[in-house]
Amino acid sequence: MSQEKTKTDTVLIYCSRETKERIRKLKRGGETFDALLTRMAEQYDPDEAPEDDEETQR
Repeated sequence: MSQEKTKTDTVLIYCSRETKERIRKLKRGGETFDALLTRMAEQYDPDEAPEDDEETQR
């Protein structure tokens, strides 16, 4: 079921080092950033998110 990713299937997501470290700490075992971000996106509900602030605008 898993598909191999190629270089043309990947993109860069710019964020602060602090944000990357926070996300890295959420990874479990051999989980990839792609898998973690996918899981996070599936759980995110924009209607329940706090109001936008300066941090979320970056």
